[in-house]
Amino acid sequence: MHVEVWTGNIRIKSPKRSGSMCFNYKKFYSKVLFAAADANYRFLMVDIGREGSSSDSGILDTSPIDKFIENASSYLLQPARLSNGVELPYVFLGDEAFQLQPNLMRPFPGKYTTKECRIFNYRLSRARLVVENSFGILSARWRIFHSCIDADEDLITLIIHASVILHNFLMEKCDWNGITADRDTAEGLIPGNWRTSTPEDSISKCVKSWEQ
Repeated sequence: MHVEVWTGNIRIKSPKRSGSMCFNYKKFYSKVLFAAADANYRFLMVDIGREGSSSDSGILDTSPIDKFIENASSYLLQPARLSNGVELPYVFLGDEAFQLQPNLMRPFPGKYTTKECRIFNYRLSRARLVVENSFGILSARWRIFHSCIDADEDLITLIIHASVILHNFLMEKCDWNGITADRDTAEGLIPGNWRTSTPEDSISKCVKSWEQ
């Protein structure tokens, strides 16, 4: 089981005296949910409340999640041996915004255009759909993320924390409430219904992705 890291922008009303700190690259005010999710769409670690103008790499550099990733060898499972005898380590997966680390894989940058690099990037991108779906399911389940949250910053953080905890509880109970995730089939990728049931400015549609 690999773990993916991602950031999502949660739309908020402009905080008083915040200036442009909460104004993000998509041109609205937001707080950031930086999270790591597993293959079962559960959030394993979250860092909540960074300003919308923060970059992914800047958030990671100052986040407790970064310290965990740096020392992840002590916590991750031992490498799995594939049928061809190659040992495959368990790692965190990120996008191009993150720096390559022994325990954090990211795509090859655009200048690498070999067939092998393109295949790697494609496979990494497909694996990272899991964390995108985690954000999508969270957003589809809790409609507070479908519009601008008008509350003080401490309450916003508590709302996000509570939503993540309840999301994980329901995922443990396999309570999907009619929500579906993307499915990879022999015919291709079948999009989850959260992609059409959440508005364009919801958290699920405001994930930061430099792979598009």
